[in-house]
Amino acid sequence: MHMQGSPENMQASPRYDDVAVELEEFFRERLLFCREKGIRHVVIDPGIGFGKDWPDNFKILNYLEAFADLGCPILVGISRKSCIGWALGDKHLDRLAGTLSAVSASILRGAHIVRAHDVKETVQAARIADCIIDAERCS
Repeated sequence: MHMQGSPENMQASPRYDDVAVELEEFFRERLLFCREKGIRHVVIDPGIGFGKDWPDNFKILNYLEAFADLGCPILVGISRKSCIGWALGDKHLDRLAGTLSAVSASILRGAHIVRAHDVKETVQAARIADCIIDAERCS
């Protein structure tokens, strides 16, 4: 998982020149390290909300397809994140609809695994996204 800084300071003032490019470089370096250590099965997690500002989180989700070139499953943990409340203009808003939209978009952009608080609803959204990707599989 990518995280800028440490849990104590990661949200103090996250800054990137280009968050998507920097994450891709981070993953490439970490995957090389894993391979050198004999670790072959890796899941990459861009760390939504961990040392990123709100717009950065959405840039990352939009860039997920590029991470597919790394050859690893991609995990996205967007469930109920504060960036959803920010995007919808109300930080105290119920974030379920926004979460389901972000989960669907993440799957359509290449996410293989999603972390969910609202499991039933997220499974339904994921099934629809999977049907959009491969309608034959849904018949």
